[in-house]
Amino acid sequence: MRLELALTRAAAIDHVGEGVRINCIAPGTVDTPWIERITGGYDDPAQARRDMESRQPHGRFVTPEEIAAMAVYLDRRGKPFAWQIPFPLDAWDRVTALVNAE
Repeated sequence: MRLELALTRAAAIDHVGEGVRINCIAPGTVDTPWIERITGGYDDPAQARRDMESRQPHGRFVTPEEIAAMAVYLDRRGKPFAWQIPFPLDAWDRVTALVNAE
């Protein structure tokens, strides 16, 4: 994650004078077909999935819809102060509070 944050910061600083906002959405592990491919090789795929979910900070995978919701939130709000900020989506309750605070 350090590389992503460094790139986000560098790009944000380079382009702030142009009015371009640069942010980083950091979703953690996303519930995609990749998860099924990984867990499908285990004797008990359902247990392997539960084990993977239990290692997530929020106890579950992030969905693609949640990532999209954060991107829409950042765009819709048009907040010029929101730049070079990482938005971790592995703790979705914080993001939901932001979106619902409108």
